[in-house]
Amino acid sequence: MPHPNAIQSPKGRLMLVAPNNNDDKSIAILRSHPRTRQYLLFMPEETTTEDARALRELRAQDSTMTIFHIHIANGKGSTDFVGMTGILHIDSANLSCEAGMMIMPQWHKKGIATEAFYMLLQFAFEERKLHRVTFEVSAENQPMQRWLEEVAQARLEAERKDYWRNIDGNYTDVKGYCILEGEWRGRIRDRLLARLLS
Repeated sequence: MPHPNAIQSPKGRLMLVAPNNNDDKSIAILRSHPRTRQYLLFMPEETTTEDARALRELRAQDSTMTIFHIHIANGKGSTDFVGMTGILHIDSANLSCEAGMMIMPQWHKKGIATEAFYMLLQFAFEERKLHRVTFEVSAENQPMQRWLEEVAQARLEAERKDYWRNIDGNYTDVKGYCILEGEWRGRIRDRLLARLLS
């Protein structure tokens, strides 16, 4: 499936855009930042701009994922990179996928996650017509678990011991959450929209 055009948030502040070479340096900074890696210890400690380019090109060939870069309007007629999100492990037979997101640390706690996840879930359920979106989260990542449970109202479905293998050879326990299409249309879509427009 071809990559969709840019998606603008209902608030008009954010856009999800196709990955591009202008963001490679920002992706390298994001993936290398200690706060980004805090709960993602399977990622390398350092990502170079060349690594980011190679990853972008590799992912562009993978039909089981759709990656977006998150841009914010900067008031100067253009946008700035603030993170990345996407759907991965797309299973066309079962109409399911996994969703993920990384936000530049200086943009944490500014409503970016809620706004970007709203657009991503809308894309997954309404454009891609998927039935099930899952989220895999480090068992130590309490802030993300709270957001999934309290804001997104995702259901905890699994607790996996030693699920992610870290760079240092140790393992991370993971919790698995899920949102179904009926839950999205029934209550979650309106709840997230009201929250981001408030």
